[in-house]
Amino acid sequence: MSLRKEEPLRVLNRIRIPSKQEPFPIDFLWFQRQSFVRDSRRISKHMHRHTFYEVHFPYSGQVTYTLDDGSAFTIGEGEYLFLPPGLDHRFFECTDNYGRFSFAFSVSDKDMTERGLSLPDGPVCRPVSEGMQHALQLARLAATRGDSLVPVFLRETLFLLVLLLAEKNQYAVPTPLSEDPRLLRAKQFIADNRTRALTVSEVAAFVHLSERQFARLFVNEEGITPLQYIRRERCAAAKERLLAGGDLLAVIAEELGFSCEYNFIRFFKSVEGMTPAGFRRAAYTDRLAEKK
Repeated sequence: MSLRKEEPLRVLNRIRIPSKQEPFPIDFLWFQRQSFVRDSRRISKHMHRHTFYEVHFPYSGQVTYTLDDGSAFTIGEGEYLFLPPGLDHRFFECTDNYGRFSFAFSVSDKDMTERGLSLPDGPVCRPVSEGMQHALQLARLAATRGDSLVPVFLRETLFLLVLLLAEKNQYAVPTPLSEDPRLLRAKQFIADNRTRALTVSEVAAFVHLSERQFARLFVNEEGITPLQYIRRERCAAAKERLLAGGDLLAVIAEELGFSCEYNFIRFFKSVEGMTPAGFRRAAYTDRLAEKK
């Protein structure tokens, strides 16, 4: 979305948006812009719920929200997060440059259903459609004007966004992330550094947890310890190198951060139950069998 130019918060917060009665009653509570760096006190980091619908459209950076069931939603520019009433959620973390447009509204599900429309009854994280992008542009431009027609124009623009949200609900399904975002970052960090000696304390520090907290989180989610996971990933990198060509074990050991070939062989055998040379021979035999 090309929503880079930021308006002062007070401009949006001062606008009182009138209710809309046709084709069904709907109340718009607010439309605002928030920047995490300047306005972090306005973003609740505690688990909470609302009696209204809430929609967030990031225009820079990324943000992660967690729900009371442990699922998480990470959204960034070009996406939106829809939260229905009564859903326990909290702001988890965001990048330093996170900024968003948001609006909240109340509407009767019965009134919408009578007109063949429905809003999602659970959280939704999806890409912003072209129609939504145009509506957001209009809403932003309307909010910066100073004439008396702004509240009405803003109301009609937000109403269009609600219709687009209801339209999307006809053929899409919420797609939450099942893993804790800290675990996702930790696993990515391990994958990015699996060709060197990596410690559990280093990974725990990367996700801002103590080693004990990190180990508890990892075991609960993965069923194995962080050290076992690190060793498994490092061994996977070793197997890729062994299958890639005929390099000497000493060369592969050095590339993977082992102090010597002996330590590499001992590590590989402790994880795989066979030596690197044995693994390579077995893979070669399997390939020959497949060709026959």
